[in-house]
Amino acid sequence: MRFPGRHIPLAAVLVGALVLYAAFLWPVPAHFGDAIPFTTRYPGQEQCVPIQPGDHLQLLYHFQLTSHVLRGRIPLFTNPYEFNLGEDSRFVDPYYVPFSLLYSAADTALGTAASWNLSQLASVLVGAAFLFLLARRWCRRDAPGAATAAAVAALAASCLPYRWEVLAGGSPTGFGMAWIPGVALGVDILVRDGRARGGLLAGILLLLCYTTDLHCLLFALLLLPFWYVVAWLAREEGSLWPTRHEFVRLVRASLPLVLFVLLSAGIAEFLRRMYSTTDAAGGRTIADLFSASPDGILKPKSAAFMSAQVFLGWGLVLAVVVAGAVAAVRAAFKDRRGFIGPRGAAARRAVAILLLFLAIAFAVWLALGARGPMQGLAVRAMRKLVPPFRMVRQPIKVFCLLPTFLATMLAWVLTLRVPSTPATTPAARARAAILPTLVLLLAFIPVARSIHAGLCSLPDDPNQAYAAAVEQDQDSARALVLPIWPGDSAWSSLYEHEAILSGLRTVNGYSAVKTSDYVDHVFHAFETVTQGDLTDAQLDALASYRVTTIILHEDLFPEKVSPCSSGTTLRRFLAHPRLRLLCQDGPVWAFSILPEPRKVPAPADFPILTCTRFWHFPEGGCVPSSLGKPFLFTLHKTADWMSDEFRWHVFRDDGSVETLPRGEENARGDSFLTLTGDVAVRDVFFTKDPFVGTPSESSSVFLPASDLVHEGYSLLSEGEDAPVLSGSVFLPAETPACAAVYGPNLMLRPRESGSYSLLWRGRNLEHAEISFSLDGQFLGARPATEPWTFPAPDNLPVLLRVGLHLQSGVKRGDIVVDGLELSYTPVPTP
Repeated sequence: MRFPGRHIPLAAVLVGALVLYAAFLWPVPAHFGDAIPFTTRYPGQEQCVPIQPGDHLQLLYHFQLTSHVLRGRIPLFTNPYEFNLGEDSRFVDPYYVPFSLLYSAADTALGTAASWNLSQLASVLVGAAFLFLLARRWCRRDAPGAATAAAVAALAASCLPYRWEVLAGGSPTGFGMAWIPGVALGVDILVRDGRARGGLLAGILLLLCYTTDLHCLLFALLLLPFWYVVAWLAREEGSLWPTRHEFVRLVRASLPLVLFVLLSAGIAEFLRRMYSTTDAAGGRTIADLFSASPDGILKPKSAAFMSAQVFLGWGLVLAVVVAGAVAAVRAAFKDRRGFIGPRGAAARRAVAILLLFLAIAFAVWLALGARGPMQGLAVRAMRKLVPPFRMVRQPIKVFCLLPTFLATMLAWVLTLRVPSTPATTPAARARAAILPTLVLLLAFIPVARSIHAGLCSLPDDPNQAYAAAVEQDQDSARALVLPIWPGDSAWSSLYEHEAILSGLRTVNGYSAVKTSDYVDHVFHAFETVTQGDLTDAQLDALASYRVTTIILHEDLFPEKVSPCSSGTTLRRFLAHPRLRLLCQDGPVWAFSILPEPRKVPAPADFPILTCTRFWHFPEGGCVPSSLGKPFLFTLHKTADWMSDEFRWHVFRDDGSVETLPRGEENARGDSFLTLTGDVAVRDVFFTKDPFVGTPSESSSVFLPASDLVHEGYSLLSEGEDAPVLSGSVFLPAETPACAAVYGPNLMLRPRESGSYSLLWRGRNLEHAEISFSLDGQFLGARPATEPWTFPAPDNLPVLLRVGLHLQSGVKRGDIVVDGLELSYTPVPTP
């Protein structure tokens, strides 16, 4: 059976899309069955690291919900494993079909990782196919090599960096982008051919935009009227103004699309009512927007994540500029009569291309959010003119439209100057192939150089701490998972993943919008439990939600979640009379809630030296006066453990450092600081000097590794009546080559001349090195087995931060880190 020749270009596009997938997301093909991508900006050298929290796990969780529904494990339209306050409530969710259906069909045979990767690959192939079919319609019909030009245009547009950023990051937009060019293709068929099948295609794909990603639905709806105009201008026959017959045919062909648009409008209204009880009910404020820096447009390795996403790629930028310039020149030299009449098709198409160029420019302006030109006028205008746009927190999502714009423009450019007669000689054919090849290389190379995909493995079995919680109550086991977040943090995605693997219902959850029930009755109610403070009233509240277990992830304790370390929380839990250690599996601990207090030994008195909280403002800092109100920093409910030795330290861009008292407190026990002024704030710290109150002679403090931010897990030692935390941290061999242990973010303010020395204590530290910084200035690295001595600052407070990094590419054994020894030696007085 011969392969039809007309399908060869489409097959070539699909093969090319496979190549792009392998190149941009490598090493996914090498780990197709055991790991999934989670970022395109992984800084380490390892091909695959242990499971990482992020949006990829959140979307995978919803794919797994679909699988559970299809297998009869949970009822339809339920989500019992998160935000569960005692009942398995129902909700309406399209379950991200059809990609979740593909995942579910393959899950049993291929496993979780391979099914997820297959779904992502399917979205890449579908998107490339629609881009090719759309681009093919924009090539000159009499141009030789039009199919090749369309294939190059589709593949070059598929190289848009944002496409791979959101796909690897696990955003549903990465999947939903596949449908956008199909919507444009349907409208193009509807308008230019007057066929209802085009309206039906666009309508069905609009519905798939809804089931896949609400952002893609919003932007696809905004695309419709614009594409009607563009497609009408791109017609190769007829005049600018439609005849009566053309108008009637256009209306009839639009009927299927109109029905789907009305359905989409009904869905949008339904969702608006659903969101009426969430934090997004009134829309996002300008301050809530994630705005990219303009520098990121041409800076492929921007440090800020959102700024990195706005990178366009030199090749695509060049192609867009060329296409727009050519279109503008052609349109300018056409007279009005030629533009309007039957002979003005070429001029009208040039205007259509110019409109596409302007649309790309507007999309980039909009993507910059509040940091865009004219103080973010584009996003402010969209929020006023299109009310649903007030729900959008990431204006950069508008980039889901760019591949569609780019593919059509490139198809037009690549066939614009092709001779009407076929090339007959090898030299002529070679010259005709130069421009498409150059465009493809210019699109591919900058993106390939800017992307370094990171993969994380997925466990086959649930963590034993979660499994132990389920075993306690097989029917309806419920747990509170720590640290607790407001509900919109990607750190909670790991809770979702473990919960659905084990079947454990949790009161925690992860969602872009959060309900007042969760924020008020769960997050604020149990916020202090993250610090180890657990009262009888909180235990009663947990009992009302049928919670029998508290689970703690000690390696998911970044500074912003708690001023206390995970080691502090663990010590308090181990000594709590109403808690009993149920299971420890690596960094995950399960504590059973007891109905009656048990007898426990008095906890050992240990100093809280490493409690700290800091805010960092990259890319020039933040000017309080620019907000139009005082800048507020809050530490929630810290008064119980906080001593007067803690201070606020404000580092400003002009080099000044301001030290303030611990701040005001409100009735809830929150400590807060308000800042005003016109000088940019770079860092704000809340911490203390560990040597306050020590004598002037040599002194030292030892900071246990479990009291620092760390990977791995803390070790237990046998106590007289119960296990106790030893303070040491175990780092398995597969720990990523990064800052495996870091801290302590302490302020040092010597009262006289002298020097400090620091040294890591532990075993197998020859496979590690330390990094050292003062006031955010990196001062180098050296082997972890060597001490580091530095002079005491001259009466100025400085921030000390030390990281223990595991060396990349070294066959290392398991490492045990006991802690960090910090010593101070004054200079002897003569």
